[in-house]
Amino acid sequence: MADNLNQITELVLDVLYSSTQRDKIRLEIEYVDDMYKRRLELARNDKEKEDIEANVKSFIKGLNGTMVLPGTKDGVHYILISKAILNEKYFMGTIIHELTHIYDFMDFASEFCDGNYESLESHHLFEIFCCWTEFNARRNGYSYYRKILFRIAGMSPDFSIEEQLDDILNKELKFHYEYLLKEIRENKNNMRVYVYNIIQFMGRFSIWEDLFPDKINSHDYLPDYLQNNYGPRIIELYETFHSMVNFDIAKGKLEQLESLMDSLF
Repeated sequence: MADNLNQITELVLDVLYSSTQRDKIRLEIEYVDDMYKRRLELARNDKEKEDIEANVKSFIKGLNGTMVLPGTKDGVHYILISKAILNEKYFMGTIIHELTHIYDFMDFASEFCDGNYESLESHHLFEIFCCWTEFNARRNGYSYYRKILFRIAGMSPDFSIEEQLDDILNKELKFHYEYLLKEIRENKNNMRVYVYNIIQFMGRFSIWEDLFPDKINSHDYLPDYLQNNYGPRIIELYETFHSMVNFDIAKGKLEQLESLMDSLF
């Protein structure tokens, strides 16, 4: 099992590095039984440990994975993956999801904080940046998950276009609509989790639209719940997220995104 897991992990990283041409970083990927416990062990200092205990204990236990930043960009970055999802193919996308977060945080630190991780949270754009990186990580995680599955199966990315579209429209969309509706109903009094689930859905949706732009669009397929409750501005929010395809573009649109988010939520 360990050897097979290492091979899959290496394949996932190879796909990302070869596709993005990003520099490799000092990285450890751990498959853990208890992400919350391990996250506490990796806390950089007592203040971070207290913040984790106070703010993310219940949240992190429901995650498939999380990333951990070191004290400096030259330190070891960690990705923690829950062992509970190892029998699910989507754990490959979770690795990419978390590595996307790491690179986004590195870029934000370099652009706005002189490369200092310790200054991240004090920057006035940090909270809206966190919203964007959630969208970006979900988009990348799902996109590369599909690419990796095709590579493992020895298929080209345009294999069975009709079958892919049918599967998305009749299975994936339905499943994720229902999951989103359940989550936002359960978390209507927890705005952080409420918005998090909407952003995650939008990130996945953007890949469906990218794959089939003539068949899938936000006006026709974004959930009725969102469009009925938030009107045209929810489309504007989605399209703004969708346009922020990398950090170089995103950094110039963070204030616009912040204004939109404030108007909606």
